[in-house]
Amino acid sequence: MRHYAGQVWFLPPEFEEGGDNKRRPHLLLTTREDDESGVFSYASTKSTEARLGASVVTVDPAASPDANTGFEKSTFIYPSRLVPVLPGDFGQLAGRLVHEMPRVRAGLRTALGLGSGTTAGFGAAAFSWRGRIVRFRPHIEESLGYAYGIVLTEANYSRKRRYQTIVPMDRLECFEPEDGDIILATLPWFSRVDPTMTAALIGIGDVQSIFHPKDIARWTGAVIDNGTLGEIEARLKELFEL
Repeated sequence: MRHYAGQVWFLPPEFEEGGDNKRRPHLLLTTREDDESGVFSYASTKSTEARLGASVVTVDPAASPDANTGFEKSTFIYPSRLVPVLPGDFGQLAGRLVHEMPRVRAGLRTALGLGSGTTAGFGAAAFSWRGRIVRFRPHIEESLGYAYGIVLTEANYSRKRRYQTIVPMDRLECFEPEDGDIILATLPWFSRVDPTMTAALIGIGDVQSIFHPKDIARWTGAVIDNGTLGEIEARLKELFEL
């Protein structure tokens, strides 16, 4: 069974805010087979992150061109908060967005800051967190299996140090590469991340959002190079059909 981008699912409680038991629908952003992980967009009736500048798309089921949105009331869909979900953990299907998806994908392009460069450049992302390579706190490293992440969050929202969208990265020898992963040989910024690193893997399919104050330990001092950033963005466009 294929799972299609635009489907709205109730995820198990462990994927909810703070691990509570409140049932909250999430929007699937990737079309996957049933044995493949999916990436969801967090959804909420609260506008907290929207007021802080996060990319958001509002869907009102009473006014939507989609007959069965899966939402009971006007809902904020946050492409700025991505949630990866393993096969078998999708929970209960609630509805599907079709006509609303162009707006969602536009919001996702904004949330990812595609084409805006990095903190080291002179464009919109200058002096932001976008492009910085960060070290995770131990609980995130244990959960994800990666020690580092490359921040991709849209520049203005990244400066709020709230939910940062990252692609995880670590030493190549720690992983068996999968389709879509990016393999890097020695690059100048490796020494800032780990002086012993000679090859690295970037897990594109594990793209997700983490909470800056609790999940990021520090900036390593490294910034992703423009060539690698372009490859990351190309792979994400393919993943999310952007």
